Amino acid sequence: MGIVNSFFQRISCLYWRLRLHSCGSNPIIDRAVNIYNPQNISLGHEVTLNAGVKLQASQDATIDLGDGVVVSYNAIILTAGLHVDVKKRGIHRRDREHISDPVIIKNQVWIGANAIILPGVIIGQGAVIAAGSVVTENVQAYTLVGGVPAKLIKRVDE
Repeated sequence: MGIVNSFFQRISCLYWRLRLHSCGSNPIIDRAVNIYNPQNISLGHEVTLNAGVKLQASQDATIDLGDGVVVSYNAIILTAGLHVDVKKRGIHRRDREHISDPVIIKNQVWIGANAIILPGVIIGQGAVIAAGSVVTENVQAYTLVGGVPAKLIKRVDE
């Protein structure tokens, strides 16, 4: 069974390598990963995308993952969504303004299972995103953040 899984994982990596904007060496991309607009997504060297990961780049915003980034099971990275304006009540969902901003994840970042990274976020080198967190703002290098919305928990060693 391990040989079969290894074969399918290699096929998945080859497939995505051909479709992504750029892809560094030695990626690990599970075959149960969903990637939208792959031409707007760049992966560094030795990036790991586990099962259930969703990368959703919009037509006009990119996702850049640095070297050694690990994205754990069922994590989601989004570059687009609807603007929520709490001052205007009764606005129908289709009439709301769409937002679209790139996401940049620097080298050696670990994104925990079921975490969500929202549009416009930059995650600094060596940061750790706790499982289940929703990241709405930039994350400084070498920090651990967690919660909904994600807040600083502590600094982590370089």
